[in-house]
Amino acid sequence: MGWPRHQPADITGRQRTGETSHELQELWRVAFEANPTMYFIVDEAGAIVSVNRLGAQQLGYAVGELVGQPVLNVFFEPDRAIVQKNADNCLRHPGRSFRWEARKVRKDGTMLWVRETANAVLLPDNRPVLLVGCEDVTERKHAEQALRDSEERFRTLVEFSFDVYWESDAQHRFTRQEYGPELADAPARRSELGKTRWEVPYLEPDEEAWRRHRATLDAHLPFRDFELARPTPDGGKRYVSVSGLPVFDETGAFVGYRGVGRHITESKLAEQALRQREKELREIVETMPAMVFVADASGRNSMGNRRWLEYAGLAPGAVGSPAPVHPDDDARYRAARAHSIATGEPFEQEVRLRRFDGEYRWFLSRAVPLRDDQGRILKWYGVLTDIHDRKVAEEERAAHVWFLERMDRINRAMQGTNDLEQMTSDVLDAVLEVFGCDRAWLVYPCDPGAPSWKAVMEHTRPQFSGAFALGADVPLSPDTASTFRAALAAEGAALVFDPHGLQVTASAERFGVLSQVATVVRPRVDRPYLFGLHQCSHARVWSEPEKRLVEEIGRRLEDVLTSLLIFRSLRESERKLEEAQRIGRMGYFEYDLGTQSLTLSDEACRIYGVEQHQLSSWQGRVLELVHAEDRDTLTGAIAAAAGRNGRFAVEFRALRPDGEVRIVHSRGEATGDAAQGLRAFGTLQDITQLRNAQEALRDAEAALARANRVTTLGVLAASIAHEVNQPLGAITTSAASCARWLAAEPPQMEKARSALQRIGADGKRAAHVVDRIRALVNRQAPRTARLDLGEAILEVVALTRNEVRRNAIVLDTSLAPDVPPIEGDRVQLQQVVLNLIVNAVEAMSGSGPATRELAIASSWDGANTVTVEVRDSGPGVDPDRADRLFEPFYTSKADGIGMGLSISRSIIEAHGGWLSVTPNLPSGAVFRFSLPVDPPVS
Repeated sequence: MGWPRHQPADITGRQRTGETSHELQELWRVAFEANPTMYFIVDEAGAIVSVNRLGAQQLGYAVGELVGQPVLNVFFEPDRAIVQKNADNCLRHPGRSFRWEARKVRKDGTMLWVRETANAVLLPDNRPVLLVGCEDVTERKHAEQALRDSEERFRTLVEFSFDVYWESDAQHRFTRQEYGPELADAPARRSELGKTRWEVPYLEPDEEAWRRHRATLDAHLPFRDFELARPTPDGGKRYVSVSGLPVFDETGAFVGYRGVGRHITESKLAEQALRQREKELREIVETMPAMVFVADASGRNSMGNRRWLEYAGLAPGAVGSPAPVHPDDDARYRAARAHSIATGEPFEQEVRLRRFDGEYRWFLSRAVPLRDDQGRILKWYGVLTDIHDRKVAEEERAAHVWFLERMDRINRAMQGTNDLEQMTSDVLDAVLEVFGCDRAWLVYPCDPGAPSWKAVMEHTRPQFSGAFALGADVPLSPDTASTFRAALAAEGAALVFDPHGLQVTASAERFGVLSQVATVVRPRVDRPYLFGLHQCSHARVWSEPEKRLVEEIGRRLEDVLTSLLIFRSLRESERKLEEAQRIGRMGYFEYDLGTQSLTLSDEACRIYGVEQHQLSSWQGRVLELVHAEDRDTLTGAIAAAAGRNGRFAVEFRALRPDGEVRIVHSRGEATGDAAQGLRAFGTLQDITQLRNAQEALRDAEAALARANRVTTLGVLAASIAHEVNQPLGAITTSAASCARWLAAEPPQMEKARSALQRIGADGKRAAHVVDRIRALVNRQAPRTARLDLGEAILEVVALTRNEVRRNAIVLDTSLAPDVPPIEGDRVQLQQVVLNLIVNAVEAMSGSGPATRELAIASSWDGANTVTVEVRDSGPGVDPDRADRLFEPFYTSKADGIGMGLSISRSIIEAHGGWLSVTPNLPSGAVFRFSLPVDPPVS
């Protein structure tokens, strides 16, 4: 860019009036160069003709770099237009000074402000040039700009941050108030001037707050955020926050305050709402079923809810540090926490925290940051959720999966063959792989009392030699016996031995055993084995899951060894089983009711009287082997059991082809239904001889009971004779009287008829006595009927009355009235009462002159039981022998046979009752029996 060309004014004459001397020019040059102000000489084309050294240095150039360059190049581009305009004016008005301010650009790109003063002059060759002096005003311009910026910032701060600007005098009276345009409920303009702040109507604060505020004002101190509440026309409150600075004149005298006020009603209401929300949030946090905490931006705890404080054992209101982290989780937890604090990412970790009592529990720790509007983290909010049960369940599940996977490998080795030796070899191979151990072995027998033992099988890794001589009998040493005892005492648990605890064929040191574990294997058909593992490459700590796996392998080996040992001796077992069936007369069967097909063992064939080869001819007509009267019973029992997929037990008569009947008891299981077909499987046992023996026993018991009754009646012979003689004597007397009444003249027929009626009644009474005695003596089958127990007892009392009287015994009979009838055999129950009365009479007959008392009583509990007591005052019963009184053939009498009480208890129990004996204080015994009433009373 060049300067625009102007027609310069004619100044030649004026310049030619004085002749410039060489010395003057030199002086001017020196002054030009030495002047502390930047000077430029610029021609009319805008090129720099000359510049002093200081000016060039201020712009960062050498003089030679500037001369000849367009002067506008050193100006800031936005200012070049104003510089061009002022240069043009200067060239149009020679001799007149022009001033302007512009920005120049240094060589390094920085700028400086200059105030330029320019004059247009003619050189000796009549060329016009501009002489430009440049004053550096950069600092002043920066100060002015800073002031403007500060004023603008202050204006903006006041305008946008405050609602009121105010000034007060030395007496604190308002002298100026300016309200922001956004303040909707501002007081009327100038309405509060001349008043102090406390003279304006207010609602808050209280007197104490005003006192402190006025003390601050009187002390001429600055104050900040003094809050007060003004009433509003609608009856509400307008909250204002006031701040002020004291003002002093140049002499230091206090002249008043200047300050601002902010309308804080919304913030106060929001603060109140926030406090309410915080209160509600706190209540929610306290009721949450989890531990809640708040931490500052650095992660330091600042608050915890009640659950957290209780867990950490902290007092209410305490902040404290978080509960100690489990040592195994600490490094991971701290690293994750530090990462979240550094990056602001949400935090989530599963960690074990120690409770105040020392127990560690698993928690899921989650925390999220609270940020301000600029994204800075203010706080961290976190929740600790108890996941201990889930983690324990997961760990147990992982351990269970680990256990199942390894047991599956072992099980496949066990199930791969039925050969005992091959199975053992495969299992030990699998054990080496599963445990990663160096030696696995099985020795037999694990018996500290055996004279010797041997290694059944041993497998090792190639780099380790065997510790046993396979199959060779080794004498039992004390160390080995001690090892066997320790293993057996462990009751199937895996027993971990120290490095020198298990010395079987040689010392552990010789074979490099650093750690070992073993368990006893107890097959059910043989003596125990000892199964164990050696670790030789390193000292190993056997974990609890590993020990449990060793135990389970031992248990599985027990089953497999049992099976294979049984399989090995199966034929011998079958032979023994067949012999056992024959001896026990028990066989097994399979029966299909639909097809009438039957499978029988050899012993079952013998029960039915058929041969195995004859069974095919009975298929389809199996029920013909069952007595016709028992077929429905058998099929019904099987069908009933099948309906519930359960067991059955039934007794029936087998009908052999030759006509012989055998009594059979069958037990088994039934499945299916009528549509699918019923199937049964079970056992058959010939109980013919048992039933015959039981029948013979019942006959013997009946005969014995009859003998007991006859013996008892023999004791009561005098009483029986008395009972019979009484009606016979009465008959004789009545017959004599009848004869006299008939012989009279005239005959007294009415009196004779009365005598005959008495004869008939006494005859019947005598017959009843004889019938009762005959029933007690005769052998007859039990007859069950409903009977009056009290009436039956009185009949027995009548038979024994004379015996009681003869022994000077006081008899008291107290029978409960209205007792419901019972279901039972009259004769058998009377035998019980008779035995008890006779025993009581005999017990008291040998006693001294003391009073002899016999009490017979009955009672009814109003429900389902009637009780009878026979109480005597004899010598009583030895408590240590009371239970033995009811044993067969046990007696306390010199001439007794010991069957009376045994038979009596059997009779009572057969009737659904019980019979017992207790002491009768101060002396004697009480025999008591109970019977159910019929029907039961509810």
